[in-house]
Amino acid sequence: MKHIHIILFVLTLSVLPLSAQEPIAVLTTSSTCVTCTNATTMTCTEQRVWRINDERGKKYANTVIQLDDNTQLTSFSMTIYDGNGNKLRKIKKDDLQKTEYSSHLASDAYYLYTDFTPPVYPVIVSMETEERFTGGFTSFPTFFPQQSREVEVKDSYYRLTIPASMTCRIAQKNTSLDVSQHTNEKGQKVYEVSATNIPAQRQESYTEKWSEQAPRIYFAPEHFEYLGTSGTLTTWQDYGKWQWSMIANQRSLPEAAKQRVHQLTDTCTTIRSKVSALYHLLGETTRYVSIQLGIGGLRPFPAEFVWKTGFGDCKALTNYMCALLEEAGVQAQYTIISTENQHVLPHFPAGNYFNHVICAVPQQSDTLWIECTNPTLPLGYVHEDIANHHAVMISPEGGTLVTLPNYSDSQNRQVSKADITLSADGSASISMRQRSYLKQYEDMLPVVHSNQQEQRNALAHTLKIPGIHIQEMTIHDIKDDYAIPFTDTEATMTADSYATGSLQRLFVPICPFHQGYTSLNSKEPRTNDITVDYGYHDTDTITITIPEGYTIEAMPSNTDIQSDFGTFTSTITLHDNVITVINQLLMRNGTYGKEKYDELCTFRNAAIRQYRQKVILRKSQP
Repeated sequence: MKHIHIILFVLTLSVLPLSAQEPIAVLTTSSTCVTCTNATTMTCTEQRVWRINDERGKKYANTVIQLDDNTQLTSFSMTIYDGNGNKLRKIKKDDLQKTEYSSHLASDAYYLYTDFTPPVYPVIVSMETEERFTGGFTSFPTFFPQQSREVEVKDSYYRLTIPASMTCRIAQKNTSLDVSQHTNEKGQKVYEVSATNIPAQRQESYTEKWSEQAPRIYFAPEHFEYLGTSGTLTTWQDYGKWQWSMIANQRSLPEAAKQRVHQLTDTCTTIRSKVSALYHLLGETTRYVSIQLGIGGLRPFPAEFVWKTGFGDCKALTNYMCALLEEAGVQAQYTIISTENQHVLPHFPAGNYFNHVICAVPQQSDTLWIECTNPTLPLGYVHEDIANHHAVMISPEGGTLVTLPNYSDSQNRQVSKADITLSADGSASISMRQRSYLKQYEDMLPVVHSNQQEQRNALAHTLKIPGIHIQEMTIHDIKDDYAIPFTDTEATMTADSYATGSLQRLFVPICPFHQGYTSLNSKEPRTNDITVDYGYHDTDTITITIPEGYTIEAMPSNTDIQSDFGTFTSTITLHDNVITVINQLLMRNGTYGKEKYDELCTFRNAAIRQYRQKVILRKSQP
């Protein structure tokens, strides 16, 4: 087969000395050959040869293969060698372990996997697989030569063979590789592409997710058949028509459900009040479970099923919510979205972008986005896993590609206040209050829903004050419908060693917050552009009452930093025996050129230094 290197050559390469700069693993040879017989049958043969340099790459010594009733593993072979070419183990198809364990309550899928721990490094792993798909497909396997930034790729090859009557759509992302096309001796269309010598990349802070950066080429049929259904992928509208065909007859409600809807909504005077009533019904009477059965996990269970059982996955709960709203006279749209991939290719409709479903209620001035799987989220809140993501709204007329809204950086606020009374021995009593809004609210939700001891542990870990003892603590989730949600935390505590030093001189931290930040090294070489994907605004007000008999010997200067990445101000004043510190940090989300990394380091490190500053107190002479 073309571009497949013989194992002996690969093993010869493996005895070369390692350098300090080598990646954790090298994909020396990769070949994917896809043969499509007709609209429902396809075979995919893959060959991989890995060199795994150290324990950090041990995951590449194993594989997991997902199968179902329409996907069969027809052949498998894996051989592992040490760095000198000695065979360590051979794994055949019959040696694979099987599990049906899944995060889903029910699924058609099961998994075959290997479980090998390399006794030495480096190791060479050579693997060959062949899978057969018989239920149809909406896309062909993707050419994805570098699946992790930490892996170097020497040689990756892809070939797709399809019938002459079939039309293949092709789209590239983050690459401009040439895809060649010719007709073979059987009259079939053949597409080929290869990539060589792709270097591994260092892990860098403030870098876009690899799923958004990775080079890949998509291949998909223009017209498809899939598990007894058929559709067209020319436009998002066409794709939406196919999706609608699977949900159109799933919204019937029993008479009891209809009566309940009207009891709750007939007296409501606005669309928003109707949505609110039915959203709370959904949260009070259903729970989320993941069920991946039928039509590849794409067709939701009927609304009547959810009404009777009280559970469903994202598809079923969203479809049910849409049914309730429609019964109340409110237009609602089933909307598919990804919680992992922010963007899709606008001109290349496909279904494999998405993994989640939400409900949309279009209105004259805006659209209400409803997350149906998590009743702890307030109605109207667009959570971080879907904010600013592409989505497709499904209607009888087809699909419409949209982008969900995102909150501004200044709205993602955290407002903190601490009153600290310091004693001469460095101990202190502290009262604090902190409010976290929107995305910072969402970050706090795991703490809100944990037990009291876990809440106290989380606060102590965040503050990092030596010898802290939390005496009282409350945390409330404030989430009225359609309002900006926030958490409200209040605590009183003591600290054995808030200040350090001696009886003659005390070193007093000016800020108990934000002590977990890590400084950036501007001297590190930068490969990627800078991505700040989380903008926020922190405001701290701290008062420190100094003990009697002490005076200020030294106090940090005020700070005012303006940058493309944000702004930071810090003022410190003294009135009588009270020091007042006000810090404000605005971090802007966005993408910036890698040449601005030094500016980012300067900005962020300056803020960190100020957060860590101390006031020096000196004991007055008698």
